[in-house]
Amino acid sequence: AAAWSLLFFALDPNFLAHASLATNDVPVTALMTLALWLWTEWASSGNIRWAAGAGATAGLAAATKLTGMVLGPVMAAAALWPPPRDLRRALPGLGLAAAAAGAASLLVYSPDKFHLFLESLAYRSKLMADPAPTFLLGRAYPQGWALFYPLVLLLKTTPPLLSLAAAGLWRRDAWARP
Repeated sequence: AAAWSLLFFALDPNFLAHASLATNDVPVTALMTLALWLWTEWASSGNIRWAAGAGATAGLAAATKLTGMVLGPVMAAAALWPPPRDLRRALPGLGLAAAAAGAASLLVYSPDKFHLFLESLAYRSKLMADPAPTFLLGRAYPQGWALFYPLVLLLKTTPPLLSLAAAGLWRRDAWARP
């Protein structure tokens, strides 16, 4: 699996085209992937150290790029849906992960600079409230188009990655909670 992943990565046109640019997209993707892996380890073992590691990694991902903030709701939904048999087991992990995420974010943004993070978040929220015009498939949409990102993802993602995603969705029963 690792060799296939490396092959798909090495031949991905998006990475080849942007390899000379130093952006934070790859680090935030790596941190988000690591956080989700640590979170699944916590979900399967119940060891609280996995939850702390997942939270700290999610905090670093959010500090790297605001896209990483999506991990909070994703991790909470993964822990609470389907409803666990013992809610008392899930809540400490969620709480510890949230505390670790906050602590990791404060390591990147010191308390006197944390306002920059909050200002950035407010700015992005304002941009999201007023959709930008988009141009897609020969047509302009003045207020954006609801299916813009799914269609672009479908058109720009390589066929091997799309097939792996489809296989993952098809095999989602393997991820079922015991």
